[in-house]
Order: sequence, then structure tokens, then C-alpha cells
Amino acid sequence: KILSAQIEVTGQNIISYVDLKELRHADEVTRLHNTRYLSTVLDREIEKSKTAGHSFVVLFIDADKFKLVNDSHGHVHGSKLLLELGQKLTTYVRDADSIVRYVEYEFVAILTPCDLAMGKLVAERIRKSIESYEFLKEDGLALKLTVSIGVAVFPDHATSKEEIIEQANH
Repeated sequence: KILSAQIEVTGQNIISYVDLKELRHADEVTRLHNTRYLSTVLDREIEKSKTAGHSFVVLFIDADKFKLVNDSHGHVHGSKLLLELGQKLTTYVRDADSIVRYVEYEFVAILTPCDLAMGKLVAERIRKSIESYEFLKEDGLALKLTVSIGVAVFPDHATSKEEIIEQANH
């Protein structure tokens, strides 16, 4: 009985640890990965790129004029819109790719493996889809939003994770 109880407690501790580790990399508003995860995934992808010789693409996605949403409809609706935008962004990429909330109303997508032509294609598909979508319809708002997207390829445009983010943000 004692051994069984210890095994059960150990199992619960493992589950709690895994949940806590996931929370460490989760953005509270969008439920996407956060910038801590971005650093980890970029380190991993850079190493894979160097050893396997494939490229990956970073998309820097900026919600245009997002401050107007907060100013006109309040921060609660702004947060809901960010959550909905984050959910939409995940539908435009593959399961192997990553979407991260970078800061405020900026997101980063890591597409791997990927080349410039495919990265531009994905960026344009995202841009057009977001532009035609109506956000917060459940709240009776049906807000329109546009995004600007920068594209950079590792190792073609950068040799470090800081450079790849900077290049995609131009």
C-alpha cells in the first residue's frame, strides 16, 4: 500500500511538472508559445539547419493598427481578438511549425523546413485570410484586421537567432 501510494504521488508530481513546464512556455492571453519558447525553438532549428543543411523561414506578423481596437473597444475585447488571431494563425501553418506571441500584437512563425518561395506563399495566404476574416463576431463586433508580414530565411538572411528575427521584422 505504501509503495502504491508513493507511485501515485510520483505520477501526480510528474504530471504537475509537465504542466508547469508547458505553462512556462505559454502566453497567457493567446495560449500560444511565448518568447522563452521562441529562443528555444530557434536554437533547435539553427542547429538542425547547420547539421542537416536545410533552411527555415521566420515570419514576423504584426497586427496593423491594433492599438485602435483597445482604444475603441477596450482591452478585454483586445485580448479576445488576440486570442482569436492566435487561433487563426495556427490554422495556416503545419503541425511541425511554431507560432509564438512575440510582444503585444506581434507574432512570429517558424516554418521548417522551408525556403523563401514557400515562406512568401504562406505569408501572403495568412495576410489575405486575416484581411477577409471578421473578428469577435460572437461579441457582435465583426471587426476587420490587417497584418503586415516580414519574411526571412535562415541561413540565407541571417546567421543567428537575433539576426533572423531582426531581418524578418524589417
